[in-house]
Amino acid sequence: MKTISQIIAGAQGLLNISFTLSHCFEEFLLDEYKTFLHMLRVIEKQLPARIRPYAGTGRIPYQYTPFIRSFLAKEYFGIPKTSQLIQRLKGEPNLRLLCGFEQVPSKANFSRVFTFLSEQDCLNKPWRG
Repeated sequence: MKTISQIIAGAQGLLNISFTLSHCFEEFLLDEYKTFLHMLRVIEKQLPARIRPYAGTGRIPYQYTPFIRSFLAKEYFGIPKTSQLIQRLKGEPNLRLLCGFEQVPSKANFSRVFTFLSEQDCLNKPWRG
């Protein structure tokens, strides 16, 4: 079964319509999600790009950006545990979309990436754009 975004994307390609889904999406967000989205836009301009390369074998790895967004969501919404964050990502499609996940990774993936990001200290450094 196709999602709404896949149907709209198909219609855009066939009918040569140009509009972004994000503008339609933002109109229906609650105020707390709009604020979080604006916060993400400001913060992500200051963060360095973090790309996870694909080694050529196994599953394609999740990129770091959705995990960084999830970490920020955890802090912004006051979610105390990673397991509770995962439950909210699974239960709230808007939050999952804002963080950038199509499928929510396992708790082990979150743990590994959060540990890596804390070791890199990428969220505590004062980055300049």
